[in-house]
Amino acid sequence: FLKGIPLQTAVIEKALRNEKLYATELAEFLVLRGTAFKDAHDIVGRLIRYAQDKDIRISDMPDTLLRSFHAKLTQRDVRGVMHAEHAVTSKKSINKKVPKINA
Repeated sequence: FLKGIPLQTAVIEKALRNEKLYATELAEFLVLRGTAFKDAHDIVGRLIRYAQDKDIRISDMPDTLLRSFHAKLTQRDVRGVMHAEHAVTSKKSINKKVPKINA
């Protein structure tokens, strides 16, 4: 709970299952394996559109289908990066104080 605001956990959990939320994580995965970000962005966009058009989850696609989008994509890798825990833990914050802006 946030102070005085109850969280609707069922609604939050359902929203977090939307794989489109993890497009950046999947693009970063490809970039870390040598794909230019512009190309990774295009690949992930096509993959998301395909999944939406075919009404299939990306994480349920077989390796052969995933590899048709990029040779280094596997179901195991996709499942490893396309979830909330990975999205949060893979990010780093710089612990610097932000100066106050006098408005």
